[in-house]
Amino acid sequence: MSINRQADVSRILISLAAEKRVPITAGFELTPRCTMRCKMCYIVSPNASFDEKKELSAQQWIEISKQGVELGLLYVQLTGGEAMMRPDFAYIYKEMYKLGLKISINTNMTILTDELLELFKECPPARFSVSVYGASNETYENLCGFKNGFDIVTKNIDRLLSAGLNVKINLTVTKYNEQDALKICEFANSRNIPLNPMTYTLPPERTSGFTKDDTRLCAADAARTYLKCVSAVTEKEKFKAKVGALSALKLPDEAEPIENCVFPEGADKLKCQAARSSYWITWDGKMLPCVNLSSITAYPLKSSLKEAFDEICAETDRRIRFPKECMNCPSRNACFACPGYFYSETGDERGFSKDLCKYTEHYIKFAKTLSEGKMIDEK
Repeated sequence: MSINRQADVSRILISLAAEKRVPITAGFELTPRCTMRCKMCYIVSPNASFDEKKELSAQQWIEISKQGVELGLLYVQLTGGEAMMRPDFAYIYKEMYKLGLKISINTNMTILTDELLELFKECPPARFSVSVYGASNETYENLCGFKNGFDIVTKNIDRLLSAGLNVKINLTVTKYNEQDALKICEFANSRNIPLNPMTYTLPPERTSGFTKDDTRLCAADAARTYLKCVSAVTEKEKFKAKVGALSALKLPDEAEPIENCVFPEGADKLKCQAARSSYWITWDGKMLPCVNLSSITAYPLKSSLKEAFDEICAETDRRIRFPKECMNCPSRNACFACPGYFYSETGDERGFSKDLCKYTEHYIKFAKTLSEGKMIDEK
């Protein structure tokens, strides 16, 4: 089966699971330890506390996985920190693989021993999602505090590709690596690797206010860079269609006054997979609806995975809502805003961030500019 066909099947399964409240997907944050100290990281920072005794053991992760499979778990994302820093990573991975789980690995790909490569050849993950932070060693050192990062990471990506393993690149663009964004796209294209750009970064901690964020691009630069990256890695006709659809949308400030609008009951609830077909487990054993909603927690190791999932589902249904500004926005289909993002931005479960509106406004305006055959290079 082709990769695209597999992706279509996965989307259908996950959508059906959400309707039935079957937790078919999960993110397992195996460790906060990392080889890098990226300035925009939500988990690894000088202010982040790490008590090694609180890190879940291999047996605890395996027990969580077994209970997950009993409830319907099929797709697991292993992440960190850098998950492969754990000395017992290979053991955890292999035991999860034996359970029949489709495993994807989020990694900075600074660690790839010969032993791990042989393991992945024998038991291939569904995908490696590799974060590439720069197109030079200098950028890696400035943004991630890691010397020779570009050389190490690209060498390891090539080793994965030579082994026939499935790789995707995640590109997070900040003020520190904006100048490298298109070069990273070129690198992905040269190896026929799909690339997912993220140019609007959240505050570098799970809850806003702890660490000043001086890494984020302004809204205009983030929207411009996103479109340029998508253009670089997307077939010409597909990109043209995307720009055409965007340019037909109204802007956020063209919405009707909120007081004139009536919304169906429940229309403001989450429509994503969080606490419907998916959950997140932190390195110290907390279950969250998703990585961004850390205000709702349950403890599967103190009760059971089922009880914890039922608890976060109930709490998410009760507490989490889209703000009315989003419900009434004509640009909503072009915006990636969600209550999890707003919570990360504001520390308020029902908060609202105008920064995302500004981003979406520039995103649509730049799309209109492109649809007219004009350039968006000028800042």
